[in-house]
Amino acid sequence: MIQQLQGDSLVMQDQEKLEEYIDDLSDLFKIRVDLFKHLATLSSGAIVVVAAFIRELPEHSSVTLLTLSLASFVLTIVLAAWASFFTLGYILTAKQYAVGVQSLAHLQKVEKGLPIGIFPFVTFIIGMASLVLFALSAV
Repeated sequence: MIQQLQGDSLVMQDQEKLEEYIDDLSDLFKIRVDLFKHLATLSSGAIVVVAAFIRELPEHSSVTLLTLSLASFVLTIVLAAWASFFTLGYILTAKQYAVGVQSLAHLQKVEKGLPIGIFPFVTFIIGMASLVLFALSAV
């Protein structure tokens, strides 16, 4: 009987640790979502700036670099939104796992998609680099 009570106590402690860990993880992933929001905001601002000066383009400027830049910023916005929704879904699944609603297999399946978050950063860097190269080529 005493062993059973101790075993139940250990299970309760493990459950509390898991829930605390999931809460900490949720906070970290909320910061990740904020980073995606900032990337989307910066990309939107870059699109507006480019659109404002598009009429002033010199004839010898590289339209390819400008097109690559604009496409990269639009793609950054789309990918940042997608990664944000995916991250929020992971937070929900992790919390559901902590309370026993979701299985570990489902959590691991969702977890495999977390690296999608690198793509908005890559497309943003490509957009900025092509915008800088465009600006240097127009000089």
